[in-house]
Amino acid sequence: MDNKTTVIIVSVLAALLIAGGAIFYVNNSKAKKIETMEAQIFSDDVEVPKAEVKTQTANNLADLKLPDILKDKKADFVEDFNDLNNWVEEEDFEFNKWAITTKGELEVKDGILLRKSAGTSGLKLKDVEIKDAAVAIKLRVNQKPESGAVGTRIHLRNSEDHWCYGLGVNVTTYSYELANWHGKGEAKTAVSTPASPQSQLDVEKSWVTVTAVVKGNKLSYYIDGQLVAEVEEDAFPEKGNLFLSVTHLMELDKVAVFKL
Repeated sequence: MDNKTTVIIVSVLAALLIAGGAIFYVNNSKAKKIETMEAQIFSDDVEVPKAEVKTQTANNLADLKLPDILKDKKADFVEDFNDLNNWVEEEDFEFNKWAITTKGELEVKDGILLRKSAGTSGLKLKDVEIKDAAVAIKLRVNQKPESGAVGTRIHLRNSEDHWCYGLGVNVTTYSYELANWHGKGEAKTAVSTPASPQSQLDVEKSWVTVTAVVKGNKLSYYIDGQLVAEVEEDAFPEKGNLFLSVTHLMELDKVAVFKL
């Protein structure tokens, strides 16, 4: 190999080394830049936006027409009926031939609770004790019944597995009733009904807010924030659960519980 050939080879190798160094420098610079960006992203000093966590008590209550005693008060429990996980459905039960509960006919559809067939269903709220409290329910009747009455019962301080205990507010297309219930075969006490029937629900009214309030020995019933009736009795149970009875043609959109 002559000197000229040697010089050419050395020059080519030098060029390759220089080019490789440049490539390494560029790639290394990019890697360091990426490491710096990752460090900034995951640094404790950088605030990362957190996903919004929607809790039951954070639900919007603006669509409920509440009495003044509940205005600006935060609910302790809100049910928007995405499912029935918060409830225990009542087993089949016959109180009398006019009040028969059958299990398995409830469904939740687009955030609305309803019964699929003619009859009555019962639900007991899990893990929420009722002492002094208010329960507000947004509901409506979606169709005029061909016969009889349809509606919803709200029973407070009910410690049993059937609806006929505790302090009941019964709201129907026929009228309303407040009473202290003592179980099947026992006479209810502290009964309050209007002198003549007054329909509380109809298709034209659409959605209404029914609120039952128990405080001490007084049970109160409101519709769309307006007081309708009250009863008092020394024999009221002190505590229990919330129990609902829902007939066909009824739709429930929301339940809110306020501890007083």
